Amino acid sequence: MEERHWIQAIIPNAALDNVFVYTGYSCCGKKCSVPEGRQFTCIVCDNRNCVSASRVAFKFEAVDVTGFGFSHLAMELEASTLFASAKEQTTSAVKLETSKLLRSA
Repeated sequence: MEERHWIQAIIPNAALDNVFVYTGYSCCGKKCSVPEGRQFTCIVCDNRNCVSASRVAFKFEAVDVTGFGFSHLAMELEASTLFASAKEQTTSAVKLETSKLLRSA
């Protein structure tokens, strides 16, 4: 079984300029020029059942709790998880700020 380790980090300067959407192979994720939705044989992994699909990547720099900085390129599921987490945190922050305003009124 694969062992995983998690670190908590902050992405201080997340920007939409660092989000890349492209058409890629469904089997291995490599960029391709085949029109989206078409089935074909992948020239990278030789899988005969690939379908071209929209893919997403997010390149960012982050800092962990010790101040150590690092760069990372998040692909597909990992990028989607980051976006969902950011949405949840933003929604929570807005709710918290709204409740502070209501209490002070």
